[in-house]
Amino acid sequence: MRKIIASALSASAIALGMIGMTATPAAAAQAMACDNTSGYLKIHNDISSTHCFAYAGHLDVYITGVRHIESGNNKVKIDYKTCAWCPENVILEKWQSWTPPTLQRVTVEDITIY
Repeated sequence: MRKIIASALSASAIALGMIGMTATPAAAAQAMACDNTSGYLKIHNDISSTHCFAYAGHLDVYITGVRHIESGNNKVKIDYKTCAWCPENVILEKWQSWTPPTLQRVTVEDITIY
């Protein structure tokens, strides 16, 4: 009987110890410093600025005047608007680029890197 109680207490202590353990967070999508050799997602806008992103995950962003996007070494989904009530999206495979149709500037609002 003592062995059963001791085994049950040991199992409970182990289970409680595991509940208290936290998992390390997975890498999430984030902005990165741009460079010419990286495989980062690159979003170019009107103010001659390039915004770079890496790692899988989702980001809420607000980048106006976007004129060109390069996926780099990423499959990505870009949610954008051409006007306040005109949501659209584009999915790019690795090493693809995209320019808004008719050279219209767009506002990127969400990025998903797969």
